[in-house]
Order: sequence, then C-alpha cells, then structure tokens
Amino acid sequence: MNLPTGTMGALCLTFFILSLLAMITNLVSAFLEKETVRKISKPFCLLFLGIAVAFAIPNHPMVYLGAFMGFLGDIALIWKDDQKCVGLGVLCFWAGHGLYIATILQILYQGGVFKDTPNAWLWMLLFVLLFMGLMVYPMWRLTNHSKIFAPAGVLYSTILVSVGASAAMGCFLGYSSYLYLVILGDVCFIISDSFLAYTIFIKDVKRRDFYIMLSYLFGELLILSGLVFTLLK
Repeated sequence: MNLPTGTMGALCLTFFILSLLAMITNLVSAFLEKETVRKISKPFCLLFLGIAVAFAIPNHPMVYLGAFMGFLGDIALIWKDDQKCVGLGVLCFWAGHGLYIATILQILYQGGVFKDTPNAWLWMLLFVLLFMGLMVYPMWRLTNHSKIFAPAGVLYSTILVSVGASAAMGCFLGYSSYLYLVILGDVCFIISDSFLAYTIFIKDVKRRDFYIMLSYLFGELLILSGLVFTLLK
C-alpha cells in the first residue's frame, strides 16, 4: 500500500487525528446530552476526515467530495426537528453516497472487473428498480403516508444499499478485500439512518444522538477507509 509520505502524509495524519478528536468530543457530549458542544463539534467530524482523505488521495476527488457532502448533511441535520433541514440533509447524503458508488464503479471498470460480464449496467439497473419497488410500501408506512418523505426515502434507501451492493460486487469478483470495509460501513450507515428515521417518524428516545452518531461515524470511517486503501493499493 502506497501511503502518503512527507508533507502530505503529515497533513493527512494531522487532520485524521483532529477528526478523531472531534468524533470523541461529539460522542461524549451526545451521551451527556450537552447540546451546545454536540452541535458545534458535529460538522468538524466529517470536515476534518474529508480533508485527511484529500491529502491521502488527492487525485480522486469524488471520494473526498463525498465526505464533504456528509459534512454539509451533518450541518443540516443539526436541526433534525425541521423537515426542510432534514430534506436538505438527506439530499446531501444522497449526493455523497452517489459519489461513493461512482468511485467504486470507476475502480471496478478501470480494473477490468466487468470485461467478462456482458451488460453489467443492465444488471445494476435491474437491482436498483427491484429494490425501489420493494421499498415503496415500507417507506410509505414509516413516513405516515407522506407524499414527500415516502418517495424520498425510497430513493435514499436505494442509493444507500447500492453502496454496499457495488462494493460486494467488487469483493465477489475478487478485486479488493478492502471493499469489505465499505460493506461493513454501509451496514453501520443503514443502522444509523434507520434509528434516525425511527426517532423522527415513530418515537423519540433518550440519547438518540449518541446512538445515531456512533453508528454513523463508524460507518463513514469504514467506507472512506475501504475506498482509500483500495485506491492506494
């Protein structure tokens, strides 16, 4: 693995450590329910992590731009009781995960993974359409028959699952074992978003932000680590 060295390596490590400190601060404040500290520290977790990724793989902007979209989504979801902010946050995360999927597919295509797979794009399209069809009723029920959040939930859950599905495809076809980290991270992300949806649409729970952020931050760390290690191998 060709890890960054010199100035780039030092900057990468510095911002990664700053990201870990911001994450610890956010999780501790969320557990103690110190709202001011939690809200201030939240955006810096992904901001610093995205900068660390940019120094690690400067020639792959889709990855750190995906992390930056997570940073914007984190800012929007500070006010998760405001439906407009929730919608904006979902849109940011949707775009970020779209960039992650595009990165994985680019890795696989450039690595020649699909050269012996005829009409690979068609199989991916069928997966997306099938999953969207399966998610229509659950999302409609979860969002209390909302005409806005139900279709948004279908699209968001589809692209979220597609991150893990595309990484699983790479693992199955033997491209990179580091993509298993992306799959695990995607599962953590789904757990976080499912719990977030539960607290918004069904029932709020004590220390909700701690549980949401714990699984979310761990998921982002795994996804970004898997992509960075794959691109540096």
